[in-house]
Formats: sequence, C-alpha cells, structure tokens
Amino acid sequence: MKKRFLSSNILLLIWYFLAMVGVKIGDKYLVKGAFKDEWIFMLIPVVTFLLVLFTKKIGKILHLIWLGMWFVTQFLSHEWYTLFGKGFMGNVDSKITYFKDCISLISIEGRYVPDLYHIILHILIIISFIFTAQFCSVSPLPPR
Repeated sequence: MKKRFLSSNILLLIWYFLAMVGVKIGDKYLVKGAFKDEWIFMLIPVVTFLLVLFTKKIGKILHLIWLGMWFVTQFLSHEWYTLFGKGFMGNVDSKITYFKDCISLISIEGRYVPDLYHIILHILIIISFIFTAQFCSVSPLPPR
C-alpha cells in the first residue's frame, strides 16, 4: 500500500515538474514551461506530500484535499471545455490557440481537447488520489 502511495505521488510530482521547465519534442511541446506563473502550484503538492510523510493524520487529510481540489480545477480547466464547448476559465478559442503547439492525441476543429501532457496529468492525479486515500485508510491494528 505504501509503495503504491509513494510511487504514484512521486511520479505525479515528477510529471508536474515537467510543466515547470517545459519539454519540447521536435516542433511540438509536450508542455510549455510555466515556472514563472505557476511555481506556487508546484510547491503546494510537494509540501502536502511531505506532510503525509512526516505528520500523522493532518498531512494525509491536507494532501487528499489538495489532490481533490487540483483534479476539480484541472477538470474545469480542460475536460469541461471538451464536454460542453465552453467553460468558466477563458474562452474556447483562446484555449485552442494556447495549446495548438502542444502534442495532442485528438484534434477536433473548433473544439478544445486536452493535450497529451494534461491527459496524463489528470490520470496521475486520479491514481495518486486513489492510492493516497487507500494509504490513509490503512491504520495499524491496536494491540490486544
């Protein structure tokens, strides 16, 4: 249980770190570097993850809350636009323009579809949430 928790969260942090530095493959971006604008969003999951490792229950709760909020924010920023064609965080055309140079699995004319980096990020957030929740629910049996 602890191995899955550790490995999924470390993989998530490594993957998200790619967004801080940016990765370009050929003429397309896996993800554009965003350290200047989003460094705090790298710091938060690192801190909550470390709290899980070094504190008891409060770190686990804070990390689960962060992962949940992070996924909801990502969903509203990406998949919502795909599903409903509009959203709360900017307009569809500006999203399509911003992500046009990123690696994408599917391209639909006039419709925003998350790029490869964000699809993997969202899957990793969900996996980390599940394994963190499982890890948090496991408690040692009281002595008899």
